[in-house]
Amino acid sequence: PNSYLIACSFLPWLRRYSAWLRDRVAINRARSAFVFDVTVHGTKADVDVDQWVVEIDAAWRLASGFELLAGARYVSLATDVSVSGPLATRQADVTKEWLDPVVGFQVRALLGRGWSFVGRADIGGFGVGSDFAWQAVAGVRVGLSPGSSLLLAYRAIDVDYESGSGADYFRYDMLTQGPMVGFSLQL
Repeated sequence: PNSYLIACSFLPWLRRYSAWLRDRVAINRARSAFVFDVTVHGTKADVDVDQWVVEIDAAWRLASGFELLAGARYVSLATDVSVSGPLATRQADVTKEWLDPVVGFQVRALLGRGWSFVGRADIGGFGVGSDFAWQAVAGVRVGLSPGSSLLLAYRAIDVDYESGSGADYFRYDMLTQGPMVGFSLQL
């Protein structure tokens, strides 16, 4: 029998900022919504990053505890940067959104009454949204009712996305990881 899973997850993203490149800051790890206030040699930078990931998947059970997945992952990234120096202030706002197709698998092992281990891996993008993306998740699923559950896990996701050219060039090539909370509904 087929089972269909609808999952939405919000990721708290952990990123660390890496280097100054003239008047812009490169962000490598962040929380889902945060503000950096950095001063370097008389130059002050404020960076605000908001990131959302929402995913919808269909799962086909091939064996007890093993499912193939296919679905879509929506990514929204909004970054506001303001750099103030002794001579000028520069500001930039970038918002990018894209939708990636994804395929993968999920494994489950019962741990006890209403609890199970969940492992998941998928790949996506394929040039449709991002060039390539992969994800790995490991955690526990807690049954809330016969058709719904809560997922508490650790998630790593790597996305290679780029668009535009010249002054409009945008590249997002990040590995982000951290705790994840998700909800699933089985229809």
